Amino acid sequence: MLKSSSGLMKNRKPIKKVGRRTLEWQKVRAEMVQANLDEDGLIKCQDFMLDLPRCGVAREPSQMDLHHKHGRDGELLTKKSDLIFLTRECHETSHKR
Repeated sequence: MLKSSSGLMKNRKPIKKVGRRTLEWQKVRAEMVQANLDEDGLIKCQDFMLDLPRCGVAREPSQMDLHHKHGRDGELLTKKSDLIFLTRECHETSHKR
């Protein structure tokens, strides 16, 4: 508890901790974004890599999902050869197959 200027006690919020795996994932995602940007700063949907119907959409990196083709257990979480960018719509379709 922490006293405020009014003398009342305030509850302190705990500092959010970011784990090692989260930091690794953030680094890999940033690297994947840089590797897949086109000249307009957009990333094209890679739906063809999953034999999905081509949507042909390119969006800003923050609007694209990074999909794990073979799950994300263990080392698969950050295995770049297992990651592809999909639109949210294509990502949902890929999980329904």
